[in-house]
Amino acid sequence: MKKLQKPSYFAHEVMQMFIMSDGSMRYMSKNVMGLSMYIDQWVISSDLSLKPNYDTPRLRLTPSFVQPKLKVLPIIKRNGFNGKFHGIAPQILLCELLNDNVAETLLKCNQIDLLYYHIRNNPIKKDGKIWGALKICIRNNYIVTDAKLWVDYLELLEYYWKDLKSAKYVCPIDLRKAHDKLMSRKQKEIMKMTFEENKKQIGKNQKHYLKAKQHFFGLIFSEKNISISVIESVKEFLEEGCYHNHCVFTNEYYKKQNSLILSAKVDGIPTETIQLSLENFEVLQSRGRGNKASKHNKQILSIMKRNLHQVQNRMKAA
Repeated sequence: MKKLQKPSYFAHEVMQMFIMSDGSMRYMSKNVMGLSMYIDQWVISSDLSLKPNYDTPRLRLTPSFVQPKLKVLPIIKRNGFNGKFHGIAPQILLCELLNDNVAETLLKCNQIDLLYYHIRNNPIKKDGKIWGALKICIRNNYIVTDAKLWVDYLELLEYYWKDLKSAKYVCPIDLRKAHDKLMSRKQKEIMKMTFEENKKQIGKNQKHYLKAKQHFFGLIFSEKNISISVIESVKEFLEEGCYHNHCVFTNEYYKKQNSLILSAKVDGIPTETIQLSLENFEVLQSRGRGNKASKHNKQILSIMKRNLHQVQNRMKAA
């Protein structure tokens, strides 16, 4: 653009993806800057060429816009696709619909948040408790609007030996209220334990947590009055869970091998707890008091996104 002149536009095609009817995919793309920290810093002068068929973050890029006029194979429509991608990258959704009947079922039953949860490296197994409870939801026309909260709630139900095949439990009218009630009950039971028992439990788990995550310790991302740091002890998980009244300690998030848990503070006050996937480096959830997003949620997620390369560097150095 130049002053007093009409703007001119140009576009470069950087990728082509070819999806087979069995859900497999090959792709062509332009080259990228090899030493760049960005996955989409294309070498515009290069040509499209067939790339090795291995998983790369570039295959998970989500476009800002999708051409509204689409032509898809009949098998795609048969498997539940109605032209909407629900914020999921088209190439990922279409591949899932072709080779994963769980994803197909979730889409057909309009369980969109569970579909998103399933695709983001949290696969729902057909022989697991989530699938069994989901079938009860489908029979009762119950839509899960917060998949992560609902899955956490199922873990609490299982902990208290509740019937996961009963609509009374797995289809609560107020999911958050039902989740928080059980979580509060479990927290109180934990806090009633003697100090020595807590000390033994924390000390035992701390050794495993230290071994699994110590290479991330010391990571701090700060901007203005917001700081985000890795939780470095099981005791901090307990404190974080009690402060926010959520289940980061009661559901033993310190044992999740493929997640990194961080604490976001505003002016030194705990504000949100962040769960980051160590498989695809996406923020799975960022929750504050009462398991809700705080008013600083967008800023916190923005800071996390800009500093993901630091987490990746720690993994490479480990």
